[in-house]
Amino acid sequence: MRRRNSNTIPARQRASFGLVIVHLLIMTATEPLVFQDFRWYAALMINLCAFLLFGRDFVWRALGRYRWIFYAMGIGLVLSLFRHDNPLSELALIVKIIVAVSTFLLIVPVLAHPKARKILVFGLLYVAFMKTIVAVDYTQNELLDASVLTGHGRNKNGIGLILAIGIAVVTTFILSPKIQTKYRVLSCGLAVWYLYWMFTTGSRSATITAFASIMMISYMYFFNVKDFTTKMRIITFGFIVFAFTLTVVPILTSKFDALHKTYWRLIDFTTGKSDDINARSQLAAIALGRIQESPIIGSGLGSSKT
Repeated sequence: MRRRNSNTIPARQRASFGLVIVHLLIMTATEPLVFQDFRWYAALMINLCAFLLFGRDFVWRALGRYRWIFYAMGIGLVLSLFRHDNPLSELALIVKIIVAVSTFLLIVPVLAHPKARKILVFGLLYVAFMKTIVAVDYTQNELLDASVLTGHGRNKNGIGLILAIGIAVVTTFILSPKIQTKYRVLSCGLAVWYLYWMFTTGSRSATITAFASIMMISYMYFFNVKDFTTKMRIITFGFIVFAFTLTVVPILTSKFDALHKTYWRLIDFTTGKSDDINARSQLAAIALGRIQESPIIGSGLGSSKT
C-alpha cells in the first residue's frame, strides 16, 4: 500500500486556495476575471465556500503574532458606535463594515496555512504584472492626451497601489538571504518593471507607499540580519532604486505633460516649495486635531464626512 506524503495538500484545501485567488482577481478586476457588477454578497459567498472547503474552525491565533492589531481595530469600531449620537443614522455604514470584516475573517483560517500564503504571494505578483499591461496601454493612448487613468479596474491609485504591493513583495525576495541567486535576479527585474509602470500611472499615493515599503523592509533586514553580504545587498538595492528613480522620472515628466504636473506637485511639497498637495495636509491636520480632542473613543462613526 502506497504511503501518503505528509506534505500532500487535500483536494478540498487546494480548491479553497483557488477560491482565494479567484476572489483576488475579481476584486482587482484582473484578467481573466473582470466583472463590471461584483456585489458584496458574491464576495461573501466565495469566502464562505473557501472556509467550508478548507474544513478548519476559526481560531483567533490564526491571525498571527500581530493579531492585537485586529483586536484594536475591533475595539475602535465598537467605541466609535458608542461615541455617535445616533448610531442608527449610520446603519448602512455599520452593515458594510460588519460584512467586510466577516468576509475577511472567513479566509483567516485558509491564509493561516503557509501554502495558501505562498499562493497568495504569487497571485499578487500576477495581478501586479497584469496591471503593468494596463499601464502600457494607458501610455499609448490616454496619457498622450493628458487624460487620467480611470475606469473599472483602471483607477490610477488602485493600479499604482497594486504595483506598490508587488514592489514590496519582490523587495523581500531580493533582500532575503535565503533566496537563490537566480530568483533574486528575476525579482530585481520585476522590481524595475513594476517601478517603471507605477510611475506612468501618475499615482503619488502609490509612489509614497512603494518607497515607504522599501525603506521599512530594508530597515528590518539591515538591523536584524548580521550577514555582511546581506547588508551590502540592501545598500546596493537602495542605491539602484534611487538612481533608477532619478533617471526615469525626469524622462517620463518631460515626455508626458500630465505626469509632469503630477510629480512636480509632489516634488515641490517634499522640498518645501509648496505647503500642500490637493489640500491633503489640511485634511491630515484636521484628523490629528480630532485625535487630540478624543484620543480614546474617537469622534464617532461617520464623523469624517463633516
